This record gives sequence, structure tokens and C-alpha cells, in this order.
Amino acid sequence: MNYQRIMVFGAHPDDELTMAGTMAKLAALGVEVTVAIMTDGSEGYPRPEMKDTIVALRRAEQQECDQVLGIARRINFDAPDMALTNDKATLLRVVRAIREVRPEAIFTHGPEDFHRDHNNTHALSLEAAWHAGEPV
Repeated sequence: MNYQRIMVFGAHPDDELTMAGTMAKLAALGVEVTVAIMTDGSEGYPRPEMKDTIVALRRAEQQECDQVLGIARRINFDAPDMALTNDKATLLRVVRAIREVRPEAIFTHGPEDFHRDHNNTHALSLEAAWHAGEPV
């Protein structure tokens, strides 16, 4: 694993943490780690009174996470939770991000899940990786 750059896709803020140990280890070795989060975390509140503040809280948590794990860059696509769509506009945004980062490895959700955002993140990141490698 002689990577210079990797990219980790997560559907929601905190989904990238399944890769926390790997990201921290690679960052410590000098690998540039970019995390791409597809949704805003707006439905991930544990208590009803947090509904109006959860997005800001998740954003602050992401900044702290980046410092702890050594994440060099974070891209937030900010689709509303449970509303991430696998459409052309979103696909092109992901293609642009991958072309900009130029990762040597991409990590993403598995192909089968019960959550629509996880499934769409998987599909979008795989297809975008393929398109990003095309010359056009």
C-alpha cells in the first residue's frame, strides 16, 4: 500500500469512521487522505430537540475528526439525509471531486445495504471513479 492519495466515501457524517484506523495509519505515513461525505446528517439526531442543530453539530464533529485522524481534506456534498439521488448532476459532482483529488485508491460502502443513502453512495462513487478515468 504505497499510496500517496486515498479517498474515502461515506453516505453520512460518521460513516467514514469504519475506516478510522486505516485513515489514521496512512495519514501518519504521509498519505493524503480525503473524505467525501454525501449527505448533511440532518436526520441523524438522537433526540427530537436536536433536529435544528444536528447539521452544525455534525460539521463541528467532522472538523475535530479530521484533526484527530490526520485527514487532509473533506468534501461535503450536503444532500439531505435520505434524499441522496443517483442522478447525472450528482454523478458529475463526484466525478469532478475524484478528478481533482486523483486518488490511487477509493474506499466506499458495500453494494448491498438497507439504507438508500449507502446504496447510492456506493453506486455513485464506483461509477464516478470509472468516469473520472475516462479521457473526456
